[in-house]
Amino acid sequence: MTTPLSVAAPRSDLWRGVEVLVDVDDTAECVAALGARHDLGHGVAVCHLTPGPAGLSVLGEDVLVALGKRPSGPAAEGVSRRAWELAGLWLRAEQVRHLVVLRAQLLPTTRWRELAELTAAAGTRLWLVTNEPGRDTAERGRPWRVALSLLPTPATAVTGKFPEVPDVEFPLFRTAARRLLDPAGFARVDEVYRTTLAQAHDVARGWARPGTAGRPVDARHGAAVLQRHTIDATSTAEVLTRVRAVQAGFFTAGLFLQLPPRPGLSAVRVSLTPRLDPTDIDRIRGLCSPSAAAVLAIAAATGLRAGALQSVRLREVHDTGPDQHLVADGTLYRLPTSVAGLVRAAVIERHAQLAGEPAPGPGLGEGALFIGSSSETSVTRRALQQALDRAAAYAGVTVAPPSFPGVAVHDLRGTR
Repeated sequence: MTTPLSVAAPRSDLWRGVEVLVDVDDTAECVAALGARHDLGHGVAVCHLTPGPAGLSVLGEDVLVALGKRPSGPAAEGVSRRAWELAGLWLRAEQVRHLVVLRAQLLPTTRWRELAELTAAAGTRLWLVTNEPGRDTAERGRPWRVALSLLPTPATAVTGKFPEVPDVEFPLFRTAARRLLDPAGFARVDEVYRTTLAQAHDVARGWARPGTAGRPVDARHGAAVLQRHTIDATSTAEVLTRVRAVQAGFFTAGLFLQLPPRPGLSAVRVSLTPRLDPTDIDRIRGLCSPSAAAVLAIAAATGLRAGALQSVRLREVHDTGPDQHLVADGTLYRLPTSVAGLVRAAVIERHAQLAGEPAPGPGLGEGALFIGSSSETSVTRRALQQALDRAAAYAGVTVAPPSFPGVAVHDLRGTR
């Protein structure tokens, strides 16, 4: 569980996490070279300052833009007064390890100190790039090129598209893929297939306990297993590979995971389209409000609507490394790395709200992730659906329904 936002570091330790980089001639080369290190996936954010006097709210918005938020987003979402607070919250939620502020000489020394406090509280290292090395920061400036060997390099793109795979049922899938694909393509498909099969087998074994043969298995959990194993797939072919692997893994444990017929064969449809498109992820990340980003991210990743989202409690959101798992209506779902920070921000914000309450109000004691506008009551289903609709409209994202309706799980161990 994510803990509340920490307080600023003691003054004596303030500059311990600050690196001053000197670019005496204020060169475009420095801006371009360090700007190219921006990579939120590897924990590096590069901040370009807005020209002119910089109050804390303006500086906060500059940091938010570096974190992928929309320019002018705080004003559009009505959170301008919280820009500085939200900048610190999002630094922590997105687990940013390095914040590089270009042309920091545009800021007075007091802003340097406030940036140092903000990043220290978030556990982020601050890199101030300036052409004024003589400021009293308790840190000696170093040539800016030093940072090129110290900052992480941008992530390299995954090589090649996931191979196209045969659309056959799970007993024939691996054999057909081996026959139709070249060795390199099959090796890539088979690695995903075998890993997914083993994980699904372990899940199914937990369900197939002695004495349960012939008893029905909750179909919602079967659909949720498919969600957990396909949520980070990047193409229709990869979704299909993972679905067939889950079916095979279940079958080896004595369970038959049945999908409804495909489009055109039945009114019930199964979507093999990846749920999280990279463009949609960027748009959701553009939201400044943690609760709006979280409700939209969860809905986009799971297909859940207000009734189920209303049930999510803080204790049921689990950080498991880069990914997250959450329980809604008693069912376990997975949120991949790409959106984990969005939900983490809402969790941090709620912990801060709870810590600021003199005593739990109605609904707060239960630790609901989403609360009503009064900050004292659980949010209603209608209000949460309206919040989801507003967030989707502002981000320009269409939330698809669940990908696997009509899934049925049959226990075969009691049959002959």
